[in-house]
Amino acid sequence: MAAIDIGTLLDEAKCYACFAPEYVPELSKLALLSRISDLSQGTSWITSFTGNTTRNNFTGVVGGTLTVAAAPITVSHLGCHIVAGGTKIHTLRLHTTACVVVASGTIDFTGLSGFNYVAVTPAILSAATAYWLSLSVVTGEDFWWEDLGCVIVTTPVATLGASRFGAGITCPSTSGNPATEWAGVNFKYTSP
Repeated sequence: MAAIDIGTLLDEAKCYACFAPEYVPELSKLALLSRISDLSQGTSWITSFTGNTTRNNFTGVVGGTLTVAAAPITVSHLGCHIVAGGTKIHTLRLHTTACVVVASGTIDFTGLSGFNYVAVTPAILSAATAYWLSLSVVTGEDFWWEDLGCVIVTTPVATLGASRFGAGITCPSTSGNPATEWAGVNFKYTSP
């Protein structure tokens, strides 16, 4: 879990006193609980994502490769950058490079856009080890982001490798373009 700076949280809670002094005790508690809840969910690996082209002409899994840096991390959520207008349920997976599923969850695209996440059973990713992230997709259904032209910025806990895909299967076994990924597949993590 990320360290919580109590001083910062108290300063944020005091800010509410300027707008509604009669509710300071309740608002301060709510502000503190909200910030603690946000921090407990972990940090997003992808910090900035700009999509380029969308598509929905493939059935299988799309995603990308990451390699964990020098220290292990614990993944608590899987997610992706959702294109608005979706209506289907999709499976997110985190795999070893031998296609062993380390974590998985499902997410309903209905009414969502941008990054959205699903909690998963926490999984510890080993230092200096490659993993694959994937999202299940079906031809003619929800749109997802093409890998070419996406601009992706990540935290230094893991480096972004190449995009990956797998037709009609559950493991993204085919390598694509370097330094990008399809669908903005992401995760939230903490350092053990």
